[in-house]
Amino acid sequence: CDIWILLAILLLSLGGTVMIGSASMGLNIGNSLSLAVTVVKQLVFVVAGYFMMCFASHHFRIHQITGSGFVSVMFLMEGVLLACRLFIPAGGAYAWIRIPFPYAEITIQPSEFTKIIAVLILAAYLGDSRRRNRTFVEMCRVPVGMILIYLFTIIFVQKDFGSAAVMLMICFVVALI
Repeated sequence: CDIWILLAILLLSLGGTVMIGSASMGLNIGNSLSLAVTVVKQLVFVVAGYFMMCFASHHFRIHQITGSGFVSVMFLMEGVLLACRLFIPAGGAYAWIRIPFPYAEITIQPSEFTKIIAVLILAAYLGDSRRRNRTFVEMCRVPVGMILIYLFTIIFVQKDFGSAAVMLMICFVVALI
């Protein structure tokens, strides 16, 4: 693993944790336990994310996302996006899955994972296309279709235009690359 990339990831993660703690101070005035729980919860996510990144960097191969198993993952992700409607909205958006615990509530935003899946879809269907003798329409049909389904769900079902706009821009940049 490249040490400079690793250091950049760790510094950005630490900076993000500090910013979340700082933003939570205004919401938790007089409740230092809530602030501590928020920061510890974020640190747990950072550590878990780091280990998942290390695992993926050692075990991921591009051929794994070109098989039929990945199609199941694409549709499973759509199901998770739709499942957000079963939870209480935050700010009018049904973009969160809330998991209650005794002293904290863990919230998961599936659209963040959808962004990763969208990048993998683009890599699987647009990458190395010179060897497959496909037309432009054949090459773009599945990725554009799935990404449009994800965007439709995020905008109209979850009511989260911000996440959809970020995902669209990420997909646009990845498609250009």
